[in-house]
Amino acid sequence: MKPFITSFDTLLIITAFIIMINGLSRRWALWKKKKDKTFSGSLRRVILYLVKHTEIRKRPFVGAAHMAVFWGFFLPLTIIVLAQFGFSIPNAPALFLSFLQDTIGIVMLAGILYLFFRRIQSGETDGPERTIIPMFILVIILLSGFLAEASRLSITGSNAAWASPIGWIVSFGIPSSPLFMQCMIRLHFFAVLLFIAVIPFTFMRHLASAPLNIFYKKQGPKAALRKITLETGEIGAKTAEDFSWKQLLETESCVSCGRCEENCPAAISGKPLSPRKVIRKILEQAQTAAGCQSRLFKPSAPSLLEDTVSSDEIWACTTCMACVEHCPVFVEAMDKIVDMRRYQVMGKGNLPAEARPMIRDLELYGDVQGKGPAHRADWAMHRDIPRIGDVEDAEVLFWVGCSGAFHPRNKDTAQAFTKILNAAGIRFGILAQEELCCGEISTGFCSIG
Repeated sequence: MKPFITSFDTLLIITAFIIMINGLSRRWALWKKKKDKTFSGSLRRVILYLVKHTEIRKRPFVGAAHMAVFWGFFLPLTIIVLAQFGFSIPNAPALFLSFLQDTIGIVMLAGILYLFFRRIQSGETDGPERTIIPMFILVIILLSGFLAEASRLSITGSNAAWASPIGWIVSFGIPSSPLFMQCMIRLHFFAVLLFIAVIPFTFMRHLASAPLNIFYKKQGPKAALRKITLETGEIGAKTAEDFSWKQLLETESCVSCGRCEENCPAAISGKPLSPRKVIRKILEQAQTAAGCQSRLFKPSAPSLLEDTVSSDEIWACTTCMACVEHCPVFVEAMDKIVDMRRYQVMGKGNLPAEARPMIRDLELYGDVQGKGPAHRADWAMHRDIPRIGDVEDAEVLFWVGCSGAFHPRNKDTAQAFTKILNAAGIRFGILAQEELCCGEISTGFCSIG
């Protein structure tokens, strides 16, 4: 193969990449400014993720379509780049590569159309212009490539039609016109450059941000929340700028696939919570804070998170982590919702109306039922259940909790459990009046020594 890029084309390529890099830099300005060394990256993790597509393939059809688009974009791009450096191969492998590109191209086109119509049907568009434009450009890239190939074959003919099956089939309906061929080649080239340039301003930004988020994937317990620091005088998240750099990077990586919403028990039960929409609202604020304005991007977020994310949304979350478990690019909506709660409760003293009596009872009586310590051991009355201090060489402390001590149904469970402990010959005891609310709704026990 011979290099075919002219000096003017080189200038256009440089311009497209400058637009892309500048757009990404402006989008990422906020989280890059806040970035620290809290997270260590792993290039191996990114490579394995891209090769296997393990998380994305949890939806078989979507996973197959995404793999078709990814490899359909990556492999031909690699061949084109090698061609610009004068890389040449023997005729037989070249024909095989041509066949492979044709096959990958048609599979990629099918994948793009499937993903496009699926997003339109499900409403997961993240803004029509942000989804329609890049997918439309990708379709133009593929169609113009096939038409250019077909036009070439209609002019020159081919003794190896098998190497370009799609182009050969299409060539029967294409005029033998060198001008038409050149037009298709230039359209293909310009469409590729346009796609590169619009990446920061469409949902295709995940091509850059998702691998970064995978690179910096949170290690350790998934449920670990951000530590509270009083250095800034603020607790939780009042604005997008109060989130950590990793949290902001995660909002950039979200592709609005809807898996979090499909598996969220609050959303399924009809409550006003969509983790996907919460992430999008935070992203819009982050864009505004970073000064990211564009004709394609129309953020409409005010300065305060509470003005776009309602209290009904943040308090509908059950912190079950279903959204975290099912996100294919490791975006965690739960920790952001918790940070917004922290600001509302500890920063402003705003609690849901349903929680206020419970908090008052907890403060006055030490339990959420408003019973008080004097009634903590009523459930154990006349059942020969000892206090932990009266048991010699105790093995187990049975922590009953407010639920086991006061809830009628759960009292039966606690009483039944003590029968099991006695039958097993386990030396145990309870704290009785010394036990206070631990913040958990279930009973439990711990070994001693």
